[in-house]
This record gives sequence, C-alpha cells and structure tokens, in this order.
Amino acid sequence: MSVAPPVLPEKTLRRVLAIARADGWSIVIVASLGGLYSLLQPSWLFTGTSILVVLTGLAELHGRRLLLRHDPSGVAWLIRAQLALLVVIWNYAWFRWQLFDPQAMWAELPALAQAEIDRQLNAAGLIPELDRPLLLRMMNALVCLLLAFLTLLYQGGMAAYYTLKRRAVTEALQPPPPILS
Repeated sequence: MSVAPPVLPEKTLRRVLAIARADGWSIVIVASLGGLYSLLQPSWLFTGTSILVVLTGLAELHGRRLLLRHDPSGVAWLIRAQLALLVVIWNYAWFRWQLFDPQAMWAELPALAQAEIDRQLNAAGLIPELDRPLLLRMMNALVCLLLAFLTLLYQGGMAAYYTLKRRAVTEALQPPPPILS
C-alpha cells in the first residue's frame, strides 16, 4: 500500500487563497443583499447584523490580500474573521430568541400559512388563540438553536482549517533559499 506524498505548501497556499476568496465574497454578497432587504423592514437587529457580517467578510478578504503580498499575518486575519462571524451570528440568534414577538411574526405570515397553522392546531385539539404563541416561540427557539449550531460547525470548521494550514501557508510564503554555486 503506497502512501500519498504530502501536499506541497504552495498547493496548500493556493487552496487557502481560493477558499478565502470564495468564502469572503459569498459572505459580503449575501450579507449585503440581506442588509438591503432589511432596509425595507424596520429591523435594527437585522440591519446591524448584516453590517457586521459584511465587515467579517471584508476582514477575510483583507487576510487574503495580505497573503497575496506574502504577509503571513493574513492567516490570523482569516481565522479572526471566522471567529468574529461566529460571535456575530451567535449574538444575532440570542437577541432573536430573547426579543421574539409572536404577534409580530404572526402578522408577517401570509394568510395561507396562518390558516394552515390554525387548522393544524385545531386538528390537534388545541385552541389556536391560546396555543399559537407557544408554537411560534418553540419554532423560533428551534431556528435560533439550529442557526447557532450550524454556525459553530461551519465557522468553527473554517477557523480550524485555517489554523491547521497556518504552518504550510507560512512556509509557502517564505522566499526560496539562495542557490549556491
């Protein structure tokens, strides 16, 4: 059984640069679109979160630019951007959970969804006017917990990936040794 040769530091650097570009730009684009959408609704929480998320995406792109300039401190920027994004999303989920207003959510739901929820509550033998707020709170809590968990997996995984690749990236950024004749 043959063992695969180790990945060259230069190849690792190219992978890290490609991932940072894709991840950074996707964060900036999605959060910018979310921020524009939030301007249509008076939601300071969503607008503020969108701005902070855009900043974390820009921080990741800044780290990439530093690496392109052969500055190994760019890896620290990549790691910090992921951890900052994790904190921003966790705070958003926590505030969303704590400041949840079931009546406001109910008012935002389409009439078809409202009718279906009430139908399901009636079918379960519950009283929609009394049990609907509890159901909406449970749904909100589930979404917030799921968001926090998935963010931990993804942003935590990205931070771990960048941390594990730091040595190889730093090695790839070093100038080649002089050739002695």
